[in-house]
Amino acid sequence: MGKAKKVRVSKGDTLPAKVPLADQLEGDGIVKSKNRNKIRFRAEENESQFSEIGSIQMDDMHPLLKESFEKMKPILSVYRSGALPKLFKFIPSMKNWEQVLYILDPPSWTAAAMYQATRIFASNLKENMAQRFYNLVLLPRVRDDLAEYKRLNFHLYQAVRKALYKPRGFMKGFLLPLLESGDCTLREAIIIGSIVAKNSIPMLESAAALLKIAEMGELPVLWHQALLTFAQRYKSDISSEQREALLELLKRQYHHTLTAEIRRELQHAKCRDVEGIEPMEAN
Repeated sequence: MGKAKKVRVSKGDTLPAKVPLADQLEGDGIVKSKNRNKIRFRAEENESQFSEIGSIQMDDMHPLLKESFEKMKPILSVYRSGALPKLFKFIPSMKNWEQVLYILDPPSWTAAAMYQATRIFASNLKENMAQRFYNLVLLPRVRDDLAEYKRLNFHLYQAVRKALYKPRGFMKGFLLPLLESGDCTLREAIIIGSIVAKNSIPMLESAAALLKIAEMGELPVLWHQALLTFAQRYKSDISSEQREALLELLKRQYHHTLTAEIRRELQHAKCRDVEGIEPMEAN
């Protein structure tokens, strides 16, 4: 048995909630005391003007701090489990957190790192800033993963669930942008829809999202294809009242090729509550 190695525990290892970040960095040896006044962080309290993540200026970050984040980047690209670097937990409290994310390069993170990041940001950011994180970081990663692997990684699935911790930010930064993109696939709609269905969302946020979705004008081809499939499979299981409602819907949502075929399927359907009546002739 060798001698027990003495481990020095600094004050910064306890992560007290009210200790300024500058004190933590100084205690860990990342920033010397003479540079302490050069680094100023404060919590973001009000909605600010965000720039696109690709055009963020890097000149106003202290070189030592920037170097610390650059050293963290390869860790996040291979992270599987365990504790994240302590400095990462302070990012949501920084005014220039978008700039830090640009340095850390979220597209290179593992799915496990993305989940941990979403958990930390969802817990510490305000609604409007969480919305920005979901839109810039989480949504593109989820869509890329689905496009490449045809299924959603477990950690990303959990990340989307965790994002619902900020329901307003989730609706405005994740769900509505996905629907408004115009190229939401059926696979994306099914998987994201299942996550939303399995979790509780406040009534106000749900109603606002539904109202916004209902206001969307022209629906994508995928919607018309889904309605055609529904008419082909379940035309005999709907009532005559439901059929009339669907025919009325076709007057509002028109597709130059598919609408006529959908109408034909519905008009020649034998509804479950109608017996012995000849099918309607197409107009």
